[in-house]
Amino acid sequence: MSENKKFVTKTREQLAEFYLKSLEENVIPWEKTWQGSRPENPISKTRYRGINYLLLEYIATKRGYEDTRWATFNQIADKDNKYHPNQKWHLKKGSEGVPVEIAKMINRETKQTIDFVEYAKIVGDDPNEAQNYAVMLRTYTVFNYSCIEGVPERTKRREHTVSMPALQEFCDEALKTMGVELNHYGDRAFYSVKDDKIVLPTKDSFETIADYYATRLHETAHSTGAEKRLNRDLSGRFGSAEYAEEELRAEIASSILFADLHMPTEAKLLDNHKAYIQSWIEILKNDPKILFQAIKDAEKISDYIQEQAPIAREKIHQEKLQEENQQDYSKYIQEKIKDDFLNERVSEMEYRCLDEHQDWINDKFDVYKKGDSEEEKSATYETLRDAILINAGFRLIHENQEVLSSDASIMNEGIVGMGFEDEGISF
Repeated sequence: MSENKKFVTKTREQLAEFYLKSLEENVIPWEKTWQGSRPENPISKTRYRGINYLLLEYIATKRGYEDTRWATFNQIADKDNKYHPNQKWHLKKGSEGVPVEIAKMINRETKQTIDFVEYAKIVGDDPNEAQNYAVMLRTYTVFNYSCIEGVPERTKRREHTVSMPALQEFCDEALKTMGVELNHYGDRAFYSVKDDKIVLPTKDSFETIADYYATRLHETAHSTGAEKRLNRDLSGRFGSAEYAEEELRAEIASSILFADLHMPTEAKLLDNHKAYIQSWIEILKNDPKILFQAIKDAEKISDYIQEQAPIAREKIHQEKLQEENQQDYSKYIQEKIKDDFLNERVSEMEYRCLDEHQDWINDKFDVYKKGDSEEEKSATYETLRDAILINAGFRLIHENQEVLSSDASIMNEGIVGMGFEDEGISF
């Protein structure tokens, strides 16, 4: 690679190499990056964005990492016992890290580095100070939690998928706030700069409603380039380098939006964007800086669109939280039922349990009396077990039957055959 193509960081070099290889194999590398939450570092509270986000997602997919958490070597070693006290973490032998970059502002004269928050304050007080600072990029290595022994187990949940009504509200609110017109006709999807409008085929032209909204979001990404919005150059015609660059921005922005909005993973765009692959290959070979600028622009596009629909965005967020809470509660109920009721065996502990419930049992079932022989206790055990289940678990089951009915694992435990149908509960 010639001198003018040197990469600023290892992060960018790796991403460009991976993307080039993927495109040469006729695969669009940023597609389907929304199969879960964004990668994060729980210790530093970092939620990765931009180049770091795309590289970590690409690596995670290629290596089969299901965990979205990452940590640095120093965080794993934790010599000062401040990151995860009383826990011993060990990096598995042969684990490979991933370089991520961090940007700081450096004083040209003193060489002191500051973060962007502090820089903004300095420049806000004195705009002339801006000329004394420059951006400095550094890289550090992170490892996926899948490569670390001793880490807390990740809470396993079904990935949330946005409901179509909530997604429609988001798309409608964003376009209304932006003032973009939406029309449905023809068989093409495009954004008209001249008329400031999006044209889409009718919904029934798409294989799924998710495909419709995916395409609509993609065209919304293009519409942010208007002069009165983010003001990008949208003058390129089909087949030109400028056109391919704008498609690159919109493609990556769509991928980021799909992730943040929890789009269905099977959602796809109407147009075959593989038509631009050769142009993107040329970009990566000749001037990869265009890719990195496109990624930066894509994050701005995604942020801008989400800022235009705060009400719907919050609804989508609450929808996700509600589902996660329901899953957590369902898991709690399931485990409690199993632990408290379903895993019991005939034992001295159970007999003590029966003793504790004898008054209620005598009231409901005239089958157990203190002083009965062990044989008699065993003979009536199944009936007593059902009685205890009904007494201790009836309210729990009844209050949560809607949640429990969706859990096949509970249904398979045979609750139905334990007397609950007789009490009016059916699964």
